[in-house]
Amino acid sequence: MSDKRETAIVLFLSRFETTAAVRPDANMRHFHVSRQSRDYYRFEERVFTLSGNVVFPDYGAVRRFAHAINEKRDAKNRPERAVKASHLNAMALIDEVLHHVVRLYRKQVVPTLFSEAIAFLQARLGDDVEVLIRRFAEEFPPLPVYRGEMTLDDYLAGRCGDDPAREVELEELLMLFIANQNPAFRPFAELFSDETLARTTRYREATAALGEYVADVRGRRFPEEQHCYRMLEGERERFAAWAGG
Repeated sequence: MSDKRETAIVLFLSRFETTAAVRPDANMRHFHVSRQSRDYYRFEERVFTLSGNVVFPDYGAVRRFAHAINEKRDAKNRPERAVKASHLNAMALIDEVLHHVVRLYRKQVVPTLFSEAIAFLQARLGDDVEVLIRRFAEEFPPLPVYRGEMTLDDYLAGRCGDDPAREVELEELLMLFIANQNPAFRPFAELFSDETLARTTRYREATAALGEYVADVRGRRFPEEQHCYRMLEGERERFAAWAGG
């Protein structure tokens, strides 16, 4: 009789007030995939969330995702182009951990983090902020928009889960920026490259300004603590080293 034991990663986030270990949402692992990659690789639709991220509910989903890529890359005849399911799973776990850090930060430190950030960016960049959010949502479309069930305007005017959709998109844009800075993610860059955003919008200015905003709000409210943007960068660097970056 085989001994099958569940394995889980348990996180202790000492910078937050928690009374118990923190587990990322169940077994979920997720990251961004562009419309272009989604169309090209024809990934199974059930792995996409409402906000448009890929979610791996189990390792079988990871293997199927890797298989879809390897089929298109002709990995059978060109093994050097093959991707490993384990690497995809690690990348998705990193993204989920960073999302969880943001959720805790919003809950315990600045609940209005992204609504204030949008106002800050608008004061700095004007209408170009809306252009950026819209372009991001076009490049990485939410599931109902990708399916044609909802227009992008209707989606952005509404809510995604419990939060305003525009705020969700800004959070996802921040995660996209961090993912593209991670050297461990480079083998998968085609899935979530931010080059088009950088070329067609004020994306670089916006992400730099976002870092300034988070540092400023954290410094004013909690001058002795590390701010969220730097915290995310620190977590990214540690996980990049862990993942072999």
